[in-house]
Parts: sequence; C-alpha cells; structure tokens
Amino acid sequence: MDYFALHKKQTRMKRKRSKFIGQITNFIKEKKVVEEKGKEDFDQDVIQLWNWNINGIRTSINREYLLKFLKSHKPLILCLNEIRIDENAMKKSKIKSFIPAEYAQYYNYATAKKGYAGTGILTKVKPLNVIYDIGVEDHSLEGRTLTLEFKKFFLVTSYFPNSQPGLKRLDYRVTQWDKDFWKFIQKLEEKGKPVILCGDLNVSHTEDDITDPHKWYKSPCFTKQERDSFSSFLSQGYVDLFRYFHPYNYKFTSGTCFRTGKQPKAVFATPQGLRIDYFIVNKQIINACLDSEIHDDVLGSDHVPISLEINLSKLKFKSKGGKTLEDCLKEQEEKEKQSKEETKENTETTKTTTTKEKESSLDSELESIILSSYDSQSSPSKSTPKVESIPECSPSPLPGPESDLNTEDLLDILNSASENSKT
Repeated sequence: MDYFALHKKQTRMKRKRSKFIGQITNFIKEKKVVEEKGKEDFDQDVIQLWNWNINGIRTSINREYLLKFLKSHKPLILCLNEIRIDENAMKKSKIKSFIPAEYAQYYNYATAKKGYAGTGILTKVKPLNVIYDIGVEDHSLEGRTLTLEFKKFFLVTSYFPNSQPGLKRLDYRVTQWDKDFWKFIQKLEEKGKPVILCGDLNVSHTEDDITDPHKWYKSPCFTKQERDSFSSFLSQGYVDLFRYFHPYNYKFTSGTCFRTGKQPKAVFATPQGLRIDYFIVNKQIINACLDSEIHDDVLGSDHVPISLEINLSKLKFKSKGGKTLEDCLKEQEEKEKQSKEETKENTETTKTTTTKEKESSLDSELESIILSSYDSQSSPSKSTPKVESIPECSPSPLPGPESDLNTEDLLDILNSASENSKT
C-alpha cells in the first residue's frame, strides 16, 4: 500500500471515529436532558406561569423563536400547545437537546396522526406527579391535555379541539369533549388542591374577544354552542383571568396579524384577531392571582404567549367535599416522612446484608485455603517415589462450622501440617 492510499484510509477512519464520538456525546446529552431536573419546590412566593401555542415545535426550534423566548423571558414554567410532532420524530430530530438543561421536559404526543396537536410543559421545578390526558379513552389519541401536580396546585395545559371548517367536529367538541374535560377539572379539585388551567381553548367567549363578530357567528371558535358551553363552565365558579384584570382591553392571542414566515403581504392587509388562549382558575383563589397578560410583542407563531402572575403564599382552597389545601399539605408531609423512613430502613438493611455477605465470603475463602493446604500436604506429589508405609501424622482437626477460628489457630494448623509433611 502506497503512502497516498494509507493516508486516505487514515482520514476515513478519523472521520468515522469523530462521527461515532459525536453520536455518543449527543446521545448522552439528550439522555441527561430527558432526566428529571429542577428544584424540589418553588423558592419564592410570587411566580409567573406561561402558556404558548407555538404551532409546531420543530419550526419554532429551527427558526429559534422558542429558544430566543426562553433566553429573553426565562420562564419558570412554560406550557406548550400544538407541538405537532410524534415521539419518533422528536427522538430523530433531537429537539430535546436544544432546550436548556435547566428545564425538565414533559410531552403528550398525538398518536392518531403524525405532526398533529400535542402538548408539552417545560419546568424548572420538579412536579410531584404527571397526568396524561383526562382519563377518557375517546379523548386520549390526540395528546391534548397534560397536567403537572405541584405541592400547592395542579397546572393543566390543554389544546381544545377545533370545530373545523364546516363545523365538522362541533358536536364532538360541545357534547363530548367539553363535558368530559370539565368533569376532569372538578375531579382534580376534589383532592383538595386548586387547579390552574391554561391553554388554547379554541373559543372566543364574547364579542369583545374577536374582530368583526358579526362575520364569525357561524364559524369555528365563535358558534353559539361553543360559547354557551364555555359560559356554563365559568358559571360554576371559575374566572377568566385576563378579562377579570382587563375588562376593557381588546387584545387578541391568535389570528393573521401574528403570522410569521413567508406569508404574502395580502394576509396582513385585513388582520383578523381572536382571544382564544386563557388562564382560568377557581374564584376561591382569585385573591392570590396578581395579573394576567397577553404578550403580543412576542412573535414566532400564529398565537402569542400569555402569562399569569400568582402569589402561592395566598392560596386558600376548599373542595366541595370539604377537603382543604391545608389538609392536603399535611397528608403530603406525612407521606414524605414515611418515604424518608422507608429509605433509611432500606439503606440500613442493604448495609447489614453487604457486611454479612463480606463476612461469609471471607470465611469461605479461609476454609478453602485451609482445605487446599491440608489436601496438598496429606497427598503425595507425583514426583515423589511410592513408599510402602507412610509415617503416621496427626494433623490438627479442622474446625467445624460452629467453632470459632482465629489467626493463631490457623497458624498452628498450617505449621503442624508442614512439619508432618517434612517427617
């Protein structure tokens, strides 16, 4: 092989090696990101929660909309709607590795279609529990709901089904989804914790939440059936926070006025806006809520992010069954104590078992050494000639399993065995 061929082979091998190392490092990095990270609890009373329909997480990552938002606003918790990616595509594209490592990532993927619907949550605080969907099989194929349980509240983000052009899914939306979803919220509250609901709910509640309402009466998001269904839920003691804090503000969260990318200029000539993204809470915790805002200065999707500022120290809640938030916190403290005690007991038992195993292994090693030395000394070697009679030798008896063996006894046995072999 000449020099040039050898050089080509070496460069080829170097490229393969560097590619292999890069794959391993990316795998390790992605694995670290997937692991649960974050603080055990909130280290401050006043926190800010965010929700954003990003209209496709791949596009948002590739065009750096999401990364710029995370870098500039540094949200403690960010809920994502309409991620539009399945689990296999998420692994292949390695999107999780682009998210800053300080965030724990949770995703609920749609399994009915690829690149459809889906929700996610990025959080710097580790949740106590994660709940996927709403517990009804008919609604578990599109990844529309994701819930994190924290110490003092449940955070639910949801991407409600759209009625579709021609109102094809209006009946499913109003008669099935809405009823089952509101039951899910009330079941969570029975546990004694308040629920903070956020997401793209695909309904404009009043005429103040949409441009040119007279043109939308028979269109998705503004039909009488959708609005009445939403009103019936709010009438059960829930509050639309943006409208509560800003009763005369006509900001929108979605529409052609927020579209980005390669759009024709005609799209922006007559911008249409809707407010279909919400933060909703039970009126019992309204005093803990400080403000809810629509951030229409943040671009990167056909929706803009919304936020809620809340004081956790002011949270007070009582379920319909009479269970309070204080009762729930006491139960959690008792569970934590029990788990700590169990972990201590487990560590102590493992320590005792390991020490016993070590002692038994040492005893077996000593016994094998003694037996091997005794056998080698009592049986003649192949090189020694045969003799008719062997002088009597009285080796010390081996200790039984119940007898104690110390180093002095061991030395005596070995010495006597060597002396007898010499004679």
